[in-house]
Amino acid sequence: MRRLFSLSILFFTISTVYASPGDTTSVRAHNATHMNWYGNFDKRAGFPGGTTTYQKILLRYTLGCPSSGCSEWDYTTRVFVLRPTGQTDTSGNAIKEEIELCRVITPYAGTFASSWKWTYTFDVTDYAPMLKDSTDIRVQYQGYQDGFTATLDFEFVEGTPPHPVVDVIKIYEGGSSYGDPNNPIENFLSEKSVQIPAETQYAKFMYRPSGHGFGGNENCAEFCPKYFYVKTDNQQRGQSLIWNETCGLNPLFPQPGTWLYDRANWCPGGPTGDFTFNLSPYLAPGAHTLNVDMEPFTNVNNNNCSYNISSQLFLFGAPAFTNDAEVVEILGPNKNPNYGRFNPICHEASVIIRNTGSQNLQQLKLGYKIENGTEYTVIWTGNLAFLQTDTFRFPVADWSGANEEKKFTVRVLEANNQVDEYVHNNAAHSYFTIPPVYPAKFVLNYKTNGAPSETSCSIRDAQGNLIFSRNSHTANTEYKDTLEFANGCYRFEFLDAGKNGLSFYSFNNDGAGFVRFRKAESVSNLRTFNANFGTSILHFFTVGGTLSNEESTPEGFDFEIFPNPADQYVDVQFGYESGTLRVVVSDASGKQIISQENENTGNIARVDISALSPGVYFIQVTGSRGTAVKKFIRK
Repeated sequence: MRRLFSLSILFFTISTVYASPGDTTSVRAHNATHMNWYGNFDKRAGFPGGTTTYQKILLRYTLGCPSSGCSEWDYTTRVFVLRPTGQTDTSGNAIKEEIELCRVITPYAGTFASSWKWTYTFDVTDYAPMLKDSTDIRVQYQGYQDGFTATLDFEFVEGTPPHPVVDVIKIYEGGSSYGDPNNPIENFLSEKSVQIPAETQYAKFMYRPSGHGFGGNENCAEFCPKYFYVKTDNQQRGQSLIWNETCGLNPLFPQPGTWLYDRANWCPGGPTGDFTFNLSPYLAPGAHTLNVDMEPFTNVNNNNCSYNISSQLFLFGAPAFTNDAEVVEILGPNKNPNYGRFNPICHEASVIIRNTGSQNLQQLKLGYKIENGTEYTVIWTGNLAFLQTDTFRFPVADWSGANEEKKFTVRVLEANNQVDEYVHNNAAHSYFTIPPVYPAKFVLNYKTNGAPSETSCSIRDAQGNLIFSRNSHTANTEYKDTLEFANGCYRFEFLDAGKNGLSFYSFNNDGAGFVRFRKAESVSNLRTFNANFGTSILHFFTVGGTLSNEESTPEGFDFEIFPNPADQYVDVQFGYESGTLRVVVSDASGKQIISQENENTGNIARVDISALSPGVYFIQVTGSRGTAVKKFIRK
């Protein structure tokens, strides 16, 4: 059940609503707010009151273009909750402090259509004590241009969170120069005194830096990787490198500017990354100090070297559950454009799981299914401490019925071989589309640019077997390879080691190449890929007409399978067909595993399936009257 609060007026009266866990209340805090000229844009949101607990609070931040068009530059946008400090200014107005919820860097969007939009999702559950009743939400735009629009939708999912929030302590908030000997960043990153309440059982430190400005030595801080060090009570507890090395895989591509250059913890058109540290072993109840040190650096001939920094210390009470696991997100199959670099897929599923119980998670039994299909099970093993996550990939046994847009569901069945304690965070859903279907024979046609040593490509089947590859190339050379495929699912990957694709304006000396699939019998294209792809092209496709060998029976030709399910063999009983019959067994991805021919003398053909792994398979029988397909299960 979903409830929507429409925020068309400034002040509200919100009655307390009691509902079942999983019910969702949606609140729109900003509605296409026009951001421009380094402004702060505040709106008062009417959040639910504090009498209901929420297992999760999500912030969906939709960036868009105003009617006049988007800005052409990559600027910083920040979302804050304004928390009252309990103090007033000289005019008697309440003083509120900025607590950053998230940060998004705008894309190079000067050529984008005015209708363009992109949505980012952030888990802001840890800020729950501040997201209630009438609350001011600020969007800040650090750009000297006009502009973008911001729409902020908060989703409150009722239920029990993994642990109660005791306090959120602001540690650092703002910007600081870096490498200036007259104003060192250590003045900003000063030591803070913190008091840990007695009820605290878990402490998490979040540090969110992004480097800006370049030139001078090392091109700091935007284009230079630097370490930071977390300390409590003058002892180092952790460190990390402020760097994002995946900008060439940005799902929002291509962009007009230098979108694919790796940067200091951000990419144009993407969110700033968070660094989190479990400080629970070092922050027992009582007084402590906390601070961050930066890697030493002296800036030469650049006055614009700086970091935007937000950090908070989250204090939590006892975990709510001992043995509990959560399916956080389905990465694939999923048609969400944020996962568009590796979707649509036709073989593996990819999900993020999280341990939300105090006991280490070592085994997880998951059920998964395609809408209206059979539910299958899969086992994850590992060792996750409280709140740790893992990305779990597993083959999907049966794609039957997935030849149109469908819903995919993954849910927890057991955690550590026991009943999972909290059912309401067990399931996640995604909607997906299927990959394109290509003929069994087509041409892989591409041309290298002036940096051929950076180029490689491969095609693998659903089991990972290499079908085609080439790693050695000549500059500015066209390649044409006619390829033939059996029915099944395939993964095409085209890599550029320089992370700048085959055509990128900033590397004009490299020239331009192209990548495409062409029909074997003509010069027309099946698929043309954008040459400004950054690091790689990852493209799944199928051969054989569908993702799966769906059951089909032509008129006048049929057969039966028994036993079904089976474990050692299946008998295929034909109708009145005479002559030679071809029998083919394929897995759920379409890969042929068994092929045999039978003279139809006794109307029965026995197929040995003892070597097959448990799962769903298909038997295809071809005779003079056509081809029929039936499904069976290997126990």
